[in-house]
Amino acid sequence: MKRWAIVLVLCPVLVVALAACGAASSAGPNDVHMSGDSFAKQTVTIAKGDRITLIADGFVPHVIHNGTSSHSQREPGAPDVNNLRIDGGSSAMIGPFTTAGTFTFYCSLHPGMELSVTVRE
Repeated sequence: MKRWAIVLVLCPVLVVALAACGAASSAGPNDVHMSGDSFAKQTVTIAKGDRITLIADGFVPHVIHNGTSSHSQREPGAPDVNNLRIDGGSSAMIGPFTTAGTFTFYCSLHPGMELSVTVRE
């Protein structure tokens, strides 16, 4: 009987803890998830002045830079991103993006892992 009482007390605690974890991981409008060796979406459109949040799902680290893997150069007006390490299970913000245009970023650890950010006025 005592065990059932403990289970009845712990079940609601577990439900609340799981609900809180789900709320904390909800996606924001400018979140870009990364899993394995790719971005979940390769393009994102944001408003001028916004930031993006790169989120590493899983345990694979990423190192983000301006440009593409074949042309690693910062476009004029892009936030400077060089060796931005995002370990698995963590996140990092890029921005603010203060200039309208299209800007590219890539992961130097994963060939072909590229992201295009379009910033509108």
